Amino acid sequence: MHVDMQTNTIHIDKNSLKHLGICAALGALFGRTGFGAALGIGFYKEYIDKTEAWYHHWCWWDITFDILGALVGLALNTTAQLLIFKHLVY
Repeated sequence: MHVDMQTNTIHIDKNSLKHLGICAALGALFGRTGFGAALGIGFYKEYIDKTEAWYHHWCWWDITFDILGALVGLALNTTAQLLIFKHLVY
């Protein structure tokens, strides 16, 4: 996310979309474990960003996209499992 300091406006950038994609992939591939890992990694990355001397920023947009991505991935994983096991059981 980019914050324009002169006008204090917020723009969602490619970094936030990367958060969404990576967390969705983790959730889709590994289910609940991937969901938890995605959230943990997302929060850890923001903590590291906040402590970096050149950045000093906690980005709630990135955290929001982490959560959304993890939820989308978990939904994809659950749907895939239901479709696969439905055909195996019946």
